Amino acid sequence: MAIPGAVAARLLAVALDAAFDVAVRVVEQLELCHGAGVEVFGEDRVGLGRRGNFDILLGGDAGRAGNGGVHLASSGGDDVCLGQDFRHVPPGADMEAHWRHANIEGVRKFFAQARAAGMRQVVNIGSFYPQAMPHLVETDAYVLSRALADEGARALASDDFQVCSLNAPFVLGCMAGLDLPHLERQANYALGRIGGAPAFAIPGGVNFMSARSLAEATLGALERGESGKAYLVGDENLSFHAYLTAFFQAVGRSEDLEVIDREHPILPDAVLYAGRGGEIFYELDPADVDRLSYTRGDVGRVIGEIVDHYR
Repeated sequence: MAIPGAVAARLLAVALDAAFDVAVRVVEQLELCHGAGVEVFGEDRVGLGRRGNFDILLGGDAGRAGNGGVHLASSGGDDVCLGQDFRHVPPGADMEAHWRHANIEGVRKFFAQARAAGMRQVVNIGSFYPQAMPHLVETDAYVLSRALADEGARALASDDFQVCSLNAPFVLGCMAGLDLPHLERQANYALGRIGGAPAFAIPGGVNFMSARSLAEATLGALERGESGKAYLVGDENLSFHAYLTAFFQAVGRSEDLEVIDREHPILPDAVLYAGRGGEIFYELDPADVDRLSYTRGDVGRVIGEIVDHYR
C-alpha cells in the first residue's frame, strides 16, 4: 500500500520502465538516482537526462527544486510529477509548514520551472483524497495541501503548456532493489514473520490500484489527457478485511480474519485519513477510464507479486 508520493514515484518509475524503456533506480526519498544518462541537479535547477527515446526530468528534494518526485519525460517534452506525504516530514518539523512548503509551494514551483525549461505537456500525480472525500480539504492540512498543489499545477496550463492531474488512491507494486518497508511488512504479516502481531482486520476500506495501472493511465494522460483537468483514477474498492485476506490467501493461509476496531500493526491510524472504520470508495467515470485506457482488476495480481517478492 502506498499513498501517492515518494513511494508511488518509485513504483511508477518501475512500471514506466517497461512502457517507456526508462531505467531508473530511485533510492530512499528520491534523493539519489542511478541510471544511464541520468543527471541529478540540486537547488532550484531542472535537469534532463536521456534513456532510449525518452528524457528524464529530475527535481531535487522538497526543500529545494520542487516536490522531491521523480519526473519522467518523453523526448517531446512531457513530464510526470509526484508530491509528498506524511512519511517525508523531517523529524521535529511542523507538519502544516512542511505541507505548505513541499506541496502547495513546491509542486507549483517545480511545474513553473518545467514550463520555463520548455516542457510542453505534463502530468501531475496527485492524491485521491480531495476528489474522493472533498470535505477533508476543510479539516485536514495534508489533504488541503494536496488539493492546492493540484490546483496550482493545473493553473499553469496555457496554449503552450498542457497540464492535467491523475489523483490516485493507495498504489501497490514492488521491484528488486527498491526499499519498500511498508509492503515488505504487509507481506511478512501474512507470512507470520512479525512476532506478537495478531492476525485480524480493521473495519473500513479504500480504493487500490497497481503501479502498472497507474503507469498506463499516465501514458494515456500524456497522449490523450485534457489540459486543465483533474482525473480521479483507481481500480478496486476493497475493505481492509478483503485486502488483508488477499495477502493471506496469496501465502496459502485460509483463516477468516476477525474484524476488530483497534489500531492495526500494519495499517496504523496515521495512514487512515477517513479514520479507522471509514471507507473511501468511489466509482470511476467510464469516459475517463476509456480516455486514459488503463488495466482494471489488477490488484489481486500485484498482491501475489508482492508476496512472491518477499517470500
